[in-house]
Amino acid sequence: MAYVIENVEALWPRLDRTYKFDQRENGGKGGSVPCAPTDQGAAYDLSFKMTKDQATKLYQDMAAEFAKAKQPGWDDKLAMPFKKSEDGIFFIGKANLKGFYPKFGETSPPLQVDAQKNKMPADFQLTTGSTINLAVTFVPYKMSSCGVSLRINGVQVLDYREREQEDPFNIVPGVDAIQPTASQPAAPMPASDPFDLPPVQETTAAPMGIPDDEIPF
Repeated sequence: MAYVIENVEALWPRLDRTYKFDQRENGGKGGSVPCAPTDQGAAYDLSFKMTKDQATKLYQDMAAEFAKAKQPGWDDKLAMPFKKSEDGIFFIGKANLKGFYPKFGETSPPLQVDAQKNKMPADFQLTTGSTINLAVTFVPYKMSSCGVSLRINGVQVLDYREREQEDPFNIVPGVDAIQPTASQPAAPMPASDPFDLPPVQETTAAPMGIPDDEIPF
């Protein structure tokens, strides 16, 4: 049965297709790139931002699941699976779904619906900053370390944040702005379509969470 994490903020969602981490991206800093579901490391994933109360509740429920699944040789208790945000106020969790499991084969993209449970278009791209309900399955594991991974079942979009177009320029001192004239009006800007732009990529840090080769099944 799916566990629903309510009213959290989506961060760096990659749910429209599978992606993998490529160290060659962003000048060697690394980044996520689209890939085939069967590629090594291919997954659907997103991080999410929670309040302290939300993180406490989620940790307690994950810890209870860990305790039920605990076997000889496992850690006594679940280690803290979340990181603090840069401002130290919020907590960051991560959930994913592999593109392929040897036991089950190739997976499908997670379900994405709106507040009225209408299914989103196949090419819909969730954005960082959007408010969502996140459905996951708890998967306790013991590999080189112990933990509980969050496997994505789907998301419900409560508040969609329009994607902002990045402006790479600075104001140039001493150069006047160009004023359109009646004989040569400024060309109209094309309508913004958030679905035609590439997905937001996390570049500030390497992916957080359980290594792909350590997720059960």
